[in-house]
Amino acid sequence: YVAPGTEERADGPPSDSKPMAIGADGDLAAWGYMDGLARVRDTRTGATWNFVGHSGPIFWIFVSERNRRIVTVGGSEVRIWRIPSFSLRPIGKLARGALLVASSPDGQWIAFDGVDGTVSLIARDNILAGVRILHRHDNTAYSVTWRANEACSSGWDGRVICTDVVKQLTRVVAEHSQPIRFVQSAGNVLAYTVEDGGVWRHVAGETKPKLLYRHKAEPFRVAVSVSGDIASGANDGSVMVYQKATGIVHNARVPHTGRVYQVVWRGDELQT
Repeated sequence: YVAPGTEERADGPPSDSKPMAIGADGDLAAWGYMDGLARVRDTRTGATWNFVGHSGPIFWIFVSERNRRIVTVGGSEVRIWRIPSFSLRPIGKLARGALLVASSPDGQWIAFDGVDGTVSLIARDNILAGVRILHRHDNTAYSVTWRANEACSSGWDGRVICTDVVKQLTRVVAEHSQPIRFVQSAGNVLAYTVEDGGVWRHVAGETKPKLLYRHKAEPFRVAVSVSGDIASGANDGSVMVYQKATGIVHNARVPHTGRVYQVVWRGDELQT
């Protein structure tokens, strides 16, 4: 399409389906697709809306900017849609895509890990500024968590890296010869898992992390409770818990029969 006031051609919304109908009015452009999906884009702001409902191809589409409506025809169906006053629109682009995302405790920041090793940040009070890179791993960055103002990530390069988003200071908290698979925190406690089965803890203010225990298989998830207890689940179904008050490590009486995909504390209750 060519937006009003410009002479440059721009690409419409990406789709795996073939467009069958087009329409335009004012700043709005609309497309109807073979798979029954309709899309409308505000060519001035880039905001895009998707409309799902037709069971077959859309062969005709009409859009009205003044009335904030579109009309679509597909097969024996005629549908009238209202274009919402709000919209979703891209605010930035991650280099290679994120696997996990975490919001800061105060809700002001959102951090993303990255397939290419980058850990990125969006500020909610300045969201139009887009995405900025916090730090980089030498291999895939998988999982990210927050400890106060620090965004901390684990990487397959064997490191846990933390960046204070206020002071803009980055430091390596832990370094191992094998990949670190997952990291999680609560309060001032950071816990992470290593491919060799180890589950480690780092407390804010301490210089080095401490090995708490080892699984016989590679751990897949770890979680920290608000009281500082640490639990983890492994690929062989085992679940282990470290109690901060006693320093004792317990094994689950009834392990899972396969990989433990999630470990969550609900107060003092552990759910796996």
